[in-house]
Amino acid sequence: MSGLASLNFKYKPKGLPMYQALYQQIRDQILGGYLPPGARLPSSRNLAAEMACSRGSVERAYELLAAEGFITATGAAGTCVNPELDQQLIASGVAGASTDKLSKPTDPIMETSTRPLQLGVPALDAFPRKLWNRLINRNARSLSADQLGSNSPFGYPPLRQAIANYLAISRGVVCEPHQIFITSGFQGALTVIAQTLGQPGEQVWCEDPGYFRARNCFQQLGFSIEPVPVDQDGMCISEGIKKAPTAKFAMVTPTHQSPLGVTLSLKRRMELLQWAESSGSWIIEDDYDSEFRYGGKPLPALKSLDGHNRVIYTGSFSKVLIPSLKLGYIVVPNELQASFEQSFSSLWAVGSLLDQKVVTEFMVNGHFSLHIKKMRKLYGERRAALANSLEKQLPDELSISLQAGGMHLIGELLNTTNEKLLLQKARELGIEPHPLSKFQINAQQPPALLLSFTNVEVASAESVVEKLAQAILASQ
Repeated sequence: MSGLASLNFKYKPKGLPMYQALYQQIRDQILGGYLPPGARLPSSRNLAAEMACSRGSVERAYELLAAEGFITATGAAGTCVNPELDQQLIASGVAGASTDKLSKPTDPIMETSTRPLQLGVPALDAFPRKLWNRLINRNARSLSADQLGSNSPFGYPPLRQAIANYLAISRGVVCEPHQIFITSGFQGALTVIAQTLGQPGEQVWCEDPGYFRARNCFQQLGFSIEPVPVDQDGMCISEGIKKAPTAKFAMVTPTHQSPLGVTLSLKRRMELLQWAESSGSWIIEDDYDSEFRYGGKPLPALKSLDGHNRVIYTGSFSKVLIPSLKLGYIVVPNELQASFEQSFSSLWAVGSLLDQKVVTEFMVNGHFSLHIKKMRKLYGERRAALANSLEKQLPDELSISLQAGGMHLIGELLNTTNEKLLLQKARELGIEPHPLSKFQINAQQPPALLLSFTNVEVASAESVVEKLAQAILASQ
């Protein structure tokens, strides 16, 4: 193992928390080759003293770096750069995030009947409806005559600014407001990306298993789907290159893979970025529920490593706030800004102006971050209650997999069942588990159920599992 590394900190944090500034600079020095694999890092105590910051800030930075695979703890020897990092991939220079200060902001749900265990439904009972309705009423009254007539086809400018600030702090994505375009939900984002950059018949890498609505969207637009297998390290990039080396797009969920919940490893992130650069392809990053992580801080986005500007980042408010909102956004590289402005001007893919104004005020006034914090705590409690009830009542029928984040559990079915009959019985009993098989193309995952815990209150977890047990037993 190498001796103690000499860290070179070129700047103090500007508009960023100290832990994030430390994380970014250490990461950039690793990716730039200045900190080779095996190099030993200062202890958190010593680095905190050197930087005149709290030890907690250093520990949080090290925690993020370790979670992404950049560094590893070596017991009494301390912390070092991961010895298993591929030096050639590091030397390819895929990193290059800026930490320039960003300016401050200028200023009844998916279905009529929501069922327990239903995917994609947040805790609607905990949503601040009174506050939301007050914001709707206030912003509806404040709409000007000009706004009633027309609005920007690219999105409400204050919302674009608010999202830019939020992404810089929470996701490590540094961008300017003009790079952000507001869309009518996630499907709206995919449609405008595909029509701006692609042509029918071109190939798209899709995770297998993977989010079926994204796959369906590309199929409806005439693209050729190339299923790429997923394992414990996320999408198998080498398999994608073998199957479709010149694919136009790679559609990935790197932070929390949908539906398996695994994280795309650092090695594969770098391989994916290198492939996109060499082939002239585009990576579409769906960061769909990154806010909800129950062990440590949320991992930075793939976009934060995008030194070659090949990643188009997408986000949505549906799962964080309410599904009926149908409001999303994309972040595009600077060189694509003009192309997307032309597309948005023609397609008018932007969401409702009133919704945009309400979300802007919700974010700028601090309600958004408080809501996420509240939901993360609530979901942790509901997750634990549902998992405990499943393990208690169905130990011989389901093997429960607890993911590091997300909004659902995976329950592998241990005994042969009639899946169609199981789902039918579950619906008759008023619950809505989802089969893993619907996410698969060629993958042969063991039979399993996806069980959302977000809309299952702690007090009702036992009764919900009782109904699931009835459905499973009735299908055998």
